[in-house]
Amino acid sequence: MNRSQLSKMPGGRVEIRRPHPMMKLLDDSASDLDVNAVLPEKVSTPANAPENNDSAAEQVADLSLADGCQLMVLGAGSVGSYIAYFIAGAFNAAIYLLDFDTLETRNTKAGRSIYKPGFTGMKKVYAAREIIEADFPGSRIIPLSYNIMDVPDIELLRLARQCSVVICAIDDARAMFRINKLLYNKITILYPAMHNSARTGHIIITTPGKSACLQCSMDIDDPGQIQTLHGEPGWGLDIRNVANHCATAACQIIHANTSKQDINRWDPEKNIFYFSNARNNTSPDGPGILLEAAEKRKGCPVCSLSTP
Repeated sequence: MNRSQLSKMPGGRVEIRRPHPMMKLLDDSASDLDVNAVLPEKVSTPANAPENNDSAAEQVADLSLADGCQLMVLGAGSVGSYIAYFIAGAFNAAIYLLDFDTLETRNTKAGRSIYKPGFTGMKKVYAAREIIEADFPGSRIIPLSYNIMDVPDIELLRLARQCSVVICAIDDARAMFRINKLLYNKITILYPAMHNSARTGHIIITTPGKSACLQCSMDIDDPGQIQTLHGEPGWGLDIRNVANHCATAACQIIHANTSKQDINRWDPEKNIFYFSNARNNTSPDGPGILLEAAEKRKGCPVCSLSTP
C-alpha cells in the first residue's frame, strides 16, 4: 500500500493512510467467502411473507436470485441483531456485522435481542455469528468488532462497495450523520429506530440521488437534535416488529435490484415508515403503519445537488 496517500479521518483531520486492522479481517474473510458453495434448503421465508398469494409466492422463490449477496448491518444491539437474524433466514447472505459492544445480562432478557444468557461477556458480533450461523447455515456473519467512529472513511467506503444495502441500526447520532454524509451517494441505506418505550418506531430509507438524505428526512442539521435511547424499556415483540419490517424492506430492495423488477410492497416514492405499536395521537385506534415522503431541503450539503 502506498503510505504517501492521505486519508480523511472521522473527525475531519487528514492523516497518512495506513491499513486499518479491520481490513485484515475483511481480506481474510474475502479469501474464502463463498456463500454459494452450499445452498441448503431454506429454513424460513422472508419476514412478513403473505400466504396463499401467487405473486408473493413467486417473489419468495425469486429470492434465490439474491443468494450470495453481501450487505452490511451497523449495530448488533436489539434491533440490529434481529435484522441480521431475519435477513439470514430469508436467503443465503454474507452479512458484515459491525459493533464493538460486549453483551451484558440485561441484553439477554425479555426477548429484546437474539442473545441468550450463556453468551454474556462475549462481543455482540461474535455471539451473533454463533447464533445466526447455527440456525441458518447457508448464511454467513462476518463479525467486525470496531467502533464505527474509529474506522477511517476509506475502509468504510471499500466495505460499502461490496454490499447491496447498508442498514444503520446504531444509536450514536454522530455516527449516523457520518454514514449519511459518507455513503448517501453510494448505496441505499436503511435507518431503523425505536422511540420511547418501543411504543413507536420508524425506518428511513435513503436512495442515492433519488430520496432525501437522513438529515432532510428528519429535518435536522446537527447530531445533537437526535435523541438516542440507551437501555430503554420496551416489549421485545415491539422491537422485533420494527426489525422485521426493516429486514423485509431490505430483502425487497435487494430482490428488486437483483431481479430488475420494481418494488411492489410499498410506494417507493415514500421513504419514511412510521410504526405505531400502541394507540397514540398519530394512530388513535391502535397499531398501524404510516408512510411519508421526505423532500430534499434547498441547499442541503448532502443530497440537494445529488443526481440519480
